[in-house]
Amino acid sequence: MKREKQALIPIDRPEGLTDLAYNAIRQAIIEHQLKPGESVSEASLAEMLNVSKTPVRESLIRLREVGLIVFDGNRGARIVDPTIETIKDAYEVREALEGFSVRLAFAHLTPEALDELELAAGRSIECAVEEDIAGFQEWDQQFHFGIATLAGNERLYKLLRDNSDLVRTFRQLTVSRPLWATVECATAHQEIVTALRRRDQQGAVEGMQRHIQDVRNRVLQVLEAAEAPS
Repeated sequence: MKREKQALIPIDRPEGLTDLAYNAIRQAIIEHQLKPGESVSEASLAEMLNVSKTPVRESLIRLREVGLIVFDGNRGARIVDPTIETIKDAYEVREALEGFSVRLAFAHLTPEALDELELAAGRSIECAVEEDIAGFQEWDQQFHFGIATLAGNERLYKLLRDNSDLVRTFRQLTVSRPLWATVECATAHQEIVTALRRRDQQGAVEGMQRHIQDVRNRVLQVLEAAEAPS
């Protein structure tokens, strides 16, 4: 018996339809309502979301730029099926972007900005200790995007945002356990802030790069073990 496709949750708010459609489609990818390798069309997605084709088309373009879909000629779009190699590539790009973001942010540090970063770092540690995954993700993003905002480069911010969406989606698609929401990972945030307060630019850059490498290695270790012959 053919299984009926589960519909996406319709959008009932008129404002920011492109962002809402983008987030709804991305969430559907994470939850496997839209499966890796599956073909989708503007018309079918627009019907599921109860919106016109325009915000769906704009969302698909952004999802392609992020790396979550590929356009498949006249057949529409196809959900990317992540491999270990594509996940590794995404983390390598993130490592470079995050390190450069810290380097640029260094010139714009203020006591208030450092206090905000320290707050985010401290809250991420608290959430990791309490195993509050949703809270950790919120403060983790505030920390990383706080640094990206201080960098003062809009193009870099967009690249980081898109890469973050790609990494988080791949991670949630392929790893069932939140390996990144640990006290060790959260403590790295505090170490970066400490280096920034010491005006140790290179130490902060290297701390961020080690942080991304650590999360990448945790994720890849699980994926490689899962693919190893039993």
